[in-house]
Amino acid sequence: MLGRADGSPKFGQDAQFWRERFADQPDVVSLTGSSRGTAHTFRAVDALAAAAQQSRTIWPDTLIAAFGAYLHRMTRATEVVLGSASPRVPGMVADVLPLRLTVTAATTRAELISQVAKAVRHQRYRSEDLCRELKLGSDPRFGSVINITSFGEAPASVHSLAAGPVADLAIAVYASGGELRFEFDANPERYGESELAGHRERFLRFLAAFANCSGDTPVGRIELLSPEERDRILHEWNAPIDDVQEPSAATLPQLFEEQVARTPDAVAVTFGTRNLTYGELNARANQLAHELIDYGVGPEQLVALALPRSLELVVALLAVLKAGAAYLPLDPARRIDYVLGDAQPTVLISDSQHAARLPDGIIRILLDDPTAIGEISRHSQQDPKPGERGPLNPEHTAYVIYTSGPTGRPRGVSIPHHNVVRLFSATDQWFGFDGDDVWTLFHSCAFDFSVWELWGALLHGGRLVVVSHEISRSPKRFRRLLASERVTVLNQTPSAFYELSQVDREESGTELALRYVIFGGAALELSRLADWYARHPQAPKLINMYGITETTVHVSYVELDREMVARRDGSVIGRGLPDLRVYLLDELLQPVPPGVLGELYVAGEGLARGYLGQRGLTAQWFVADPHGVPGTRMYRSGDLGRWQADGTIEFIGRADQQVGNPTEEILCGLFADVALPRGGVDDGFFDRGVNSPLAAKLIGRVRDAWSRGMMNPFEDPDAAYYALINEQDQYSLWPAAIDVPAGWTIAHGPADRESCVDHIEVNWTDMRPAR
Repeated sequence: MLGRADGSPKFGQDAQFWRERFADQPDVVSLTGSSRGTAHTFRAVDALAAAAQQSRTIWPDTLIAAFGAYLHRMTRATEVVLGSASPRVPGMVADVLPLRLTVTAATTRAELISQVAKAVRHQRYRSEDLCRELKLGSDPRFGSVINITSFGEAPASVHSLAAGPVADLAIAVYASGGELRFEFDANPERYGESELAGHRERFLRFLAAFANCSGDTPVGRIELLSPEERDRILHEWNAPIDDVQEPSAATLPQLFEEQVARTPDAVAVTFGTRNLTYGELNARANQLAHELIDYGVGPEQLVALALPRSLELVVALLAVLKAGAAYLPLDPARRIDYVLGDAQPTVLISDSQHAARLPDGIIRILLDDPTAIGEISRHSQQDPKPGERGPLNPEHTAYVIYTSGPTGRPRGVSIPHHNVVRLFSATDQWFGFDGDDVWTLFHSCAFDFSVWELWGALLHGGRLVVVSHEISRSPKRFRRLLASERVTVLNQTPSAFYELSQVDREESGTELALRYVIFGGAALELSRLADWYARHPQAPKLINMYGITETTVHVSYVELDREMVARRDGSVIGRGLPDLRVYLLDELLQPVPPGVLGELYVAGEGLARGYLGQRGLTAQWFVADPHGVPGTRMYRSGDLGRWQADGTIEFIGRADQQVGNPTEEILCGLFADVALPRGGVDDGFFDRGVNSPLAAKLIGRVRDAWSRGMMNPFEDPDAAYYALINEQDQYSLWPAAIDVPAGWTIAHGPADRESCVDHIEVNWTDMRPAR
């Protein structure tokens, strides 16, 4: 029974009692764990009204526009659909209609308010009618809702009334007495309590900025962060780490030669049953380096390498650097003719088998040719001097690796010696590599993970085990090699490790000596590591390191653990290396709040010099850093991520349609090699990258070919993929493998990229070992 008897003595006594009981405003006990309410008062109504007047509308339209702008900024969506209910006359409204807004970072405040004002004129149409007409069932086609209730100048007491379950996020706005009262509610299955509180505080701050800026202000320029958040994201989470080792000012061959002097008799490289000590490796590399110098090779020149992984490959790579030049590894997946024509190397080092498939018109040194062997062996085994090759400094190019990069067409990334040297000094605090470590050279030298593998061993006096192509394509044999060679540092792409982990489960009786397993090259699914942790709870340490060729192998570091895997926090990549700055930015290069998708940008010591011979492309992707010291650059990765509350980054994926993994890139590269000469596709078709559905269809063709017995010598499709990823330089993957119908042409566009695969035939009979 409800009532009020203001004049009764008992009413006065009751009032006195309750006033005294709650005079100190005690905290509210709640099963949600919070005592804070969701109601907040907003007093900048005059600013909202002034903004509306500039656009010749009313203040609720400005409020709805601000909410649409907020949703755009927090989601990157350019088509924002929100639920809105805003009466044009004082009173309450029950019908909520979906409001569709087109919003980009460049949309001005005035333009967005005008969009809203035009749309809400049609609010007499009911959402139930829309759902029925479009056969949507009960789906209202919007998530977040803003419901505005205004009583004009009429006196009123405002009370929050529950309107039923909230599907996503709902904001109820009550206008009375020159103030706005905001009530925030959310679906607890989608929003945690702290998340809802964060949106409440952020939106009200954003609303004030939206109301007070000028009408021509782009919504992407309206501040979304508090000063404290901005400082934390830009500075605290990128703060230098104490006691980080300063990088040496030496070049890679100089540091290697210093290691040779310390441990000349220690084994440097193993391949099968063959070994080279540091002294022997240095002597052989010196002889080949002198031969290269005789050909006129020196600093800022390129020497192409077309060799299988072997002792000879390691010797040749060192020799190129000792001669002062940069090495250019060739990769069948990246259109060798194009790469050689673009890079214009001075000399090509190869062997008879691989050189037969390479274009003419370049000086060749064939390491298995008797004449070449004789010429090389006559040279001195002493280190080349600056007077023989020219001065070499840390800023000279050490290698150029071609990557599909941001466009899909291969681009040569130029990396100087300094970048590699500082990579190991910046990470030494975490790893502490030394002469007792045994590494594997598992990846192609055309994949920059190999840079980390090679120099991780040779700069620290460790032993490098070169993995043969036969073993690399067999997870079982590879695991046995890890055990027999007592490998301590293993670097793996996630896909390769998943296969290795499966074999490890079957052969767990053979003990491994691993100290570290370091992931890179693709997104890591943490859930797939639980089984490994169950068998190896203490060692090795599992490390996830996001990286980009343009930023010298690795960008970030995080040590994983069982708890992190159990939480399944997505593909966590940690924080940036100590000498790098990692940003997550929006379209206008503004930092995004925690939890919001942003594009990854990297600044600092690891940035490449740029794309070889491509000044325009370099300027497009290596841009000025607006958050760093004037004159510094940052690299736009094209990858998306979001900050977590603890300052670590969760990797999400690509922001464009670029090929997403090595298998896709290889298969699409093969298709390009065949399609371009046939005339069915012009070169511009590949300028914007080849999307994943194309590669997926090609992979489907591989599975079909295997099922019909056309993929010898592989046991199954996965074995073929494994070989493609890790030993593509060892196989005859040439144009004959794919047949495009004569006279067939396609236009540009993603749909055509997908449909074109339906018109080609894949024949893998030519996919055979090169030896």
